[in-house]
Amino acid sequence: METRLTSVQKLGEEPIAAVYRRYRDFEWLYAVLRLRYPACIIPPIPPKNALGNWYSDESEQVQKRKQGLQRFLEKVAMHRLMYDSEDVKRFLTEADHAFEERKRQSQG
Repeated sequence: METRLTSVQKLGEEPIAAVYRRYRDFEWLYAVLRLRYPACIIPPIPPKNALGNWYSDESEQVQKRKQGLQRFLEKVAMHRLMYDSEDVKRFLTEADHAFEERKRQSQG
C-alpha cells in the first residue's frame, strides 16, 4: 500500500512524498498502538487472507483490504491522542529503510 501526504512536517529529514507499507507494517502499527494506548479503542485492520492465496493488485480481495487499511489510517488520524503519536507520524513519513530499522529496534 502506498501512502501519499498532502502536507508533511519535517521530522529531522527531508519530507517524503510517498512511502510504501506492507500489510505486516500495518500489523506492527496496530500492535504498537495497542501497547501505547491500552485504554483506547484501536480501530481494527482488515484480516489477511487466511488461505494464503496470492492475488493480483487489481483483485477485489486486495482492493477491499486496501480500503480497510485506508479506513484504519483515517480513524487513527482522527483520534485525539493517536494522531500525534510519533509512531504514526513515522509510519506515514519515514523512508522505507529507516522505518524497517525502527520496526526491528522496537521488536527487541
